Amino acid sequence: MTANAPLGANTKIYIAATNVMGIPGGKVPKEITAYSTYQVADYLLDPKNVGYNPTKTLTYSQAMYNYVQNIKPKPGANSPGDLANLASARERRDMRQKEQRTAKQEALIDFKDDDNPNKQSTFAEWAVMNAPGFVNAQKSFFAAVQDVQQWENRVFGPGQAALQKASMGLQAAVEGTTPQEGFNMNASKDDLTINADGVPNPIEKISTFLVPTWNIPNYSATISGWVMNTNAEPSSYNINLAKGEQSSYKDLGHTGTGASITVGHPVFSFFARGGSSHSHANFNFARDAKNVNITLTIKHHKTMPFQPGQWNNGITDLVQKIDAVPPKTEKRVRATQALFAHSVGMKITFSGDAKTAFSKDYKETIGGGGGITIFGITIGASASSEHSSSAAGSTWDESSGTLTVTPTNSAYESDLLAVMGEVIDI
Repeated sequence: MTANAPLGANTKIYIAATNVMGIPGGKVPKEITAYSTYQVADYLLDPKNVGYNPTKTLTYSQAMYNYVQNIKPKPGANSPGDLANLASARERRDMRQKEQRTAKQEALIDFKDDDNPNKQSTFAEWAVMNAPGFVNAQKSFFAAVQDVQQWENRVFGPGQAALQKASMGLQAAVEGTTPQEGFNMNASKDDLTINADGVPNPIEKISTFLVPTWNIPNYSATISGWVMNTNAEPSSYNINLAKGEQSSYKDLGHTGTGASITVGHPVFSFFARGGSSHSHANFNFARDAKNVNITLTIKHHKTMPFQPGQWNNGITDLVQKIDAVPPKTEKRVRATQALFAHSVGMKITFSGDAKTAFSKDYKETIGGGGGITIFGITIGASASSEHSSSAAGSTWDESSGTLTVTPTNSAYESDLLAVMGEVIDI
């Protein structure tokens, strides 16, 4: 993944903080890998943002499902009553869908919190006995969907069959509770623990639920290979802060912003014990940047593509094929590939006044039980963040003014450095 050559008009690159958690793989249960893959690959990105920050409000699969539900084939010769009945059926479907989604989210929380040792391992099995509200909402929603399909067949005729087929595949991916290969996959949010050797502890009875199918070819095998190859010589990348201040986000496919590229926002951040922001009186990045030299070290890295399941059919082509009226859309960005890394560290050298200033703030902050984040990597006490992995190890050599940050990776987890995506209307 590189921006050395001009990017396509509909391509954007999003830079992640250095220790944004990647996707567990290798000896990790495949259901946990599946859930993390879904989280990174399916959530849409904002075309107006420049850093990696998924919306966490809308997924690509859900957007596709919403789109297909709102495609309106041009009606033939029908009575006004048929069109009115179809409109009413769609209103009922949308209402039942909202109820179903609310009930599902509540049931998933209860499923995760249920500590009964005899609990069913899959969400679908557990819900039958423990979530009657969700089960009933699901049945009502599916019945409403079938009602809409019947009225659409009557109003729109033959073209509706192709549309229904696409809709059923997306329904299986987004709303399904029955496994359907190629459309959905078992996933788990169970906690993963690592033993002293860096190997994931086995999970005796993993709790699973269904999410849309996504795949990263050979991902787990790649992670296993990285873990085994501990003697790999790391690649080094010097970060020129002065040059970064002169670069433009346009180099990464982002237009309409005059902001300059800086790696990490902010580059240095100090916080007290407990994670609250900490006022440091000596080191000033804006003033001292010219006296800071940073070298990033990475043992392993690779760009890998995200492959959606069979639910990702040509919906926009179908609109033209059946001569339908397309729904209103917005511009969003779908992740297509990501740059993953393993064993990421840094060596930062301070000189001149920057060395003296940073040393004072470092000793005061770390000695007081606080921590420092540098390009998103935390040293000292760990700041709480869903994007932070465990605190990194570090050594400060006051005589040379060198801070060495050791790699943060757990053995079977990658770092996510950047994501490339395509701009779509959905």
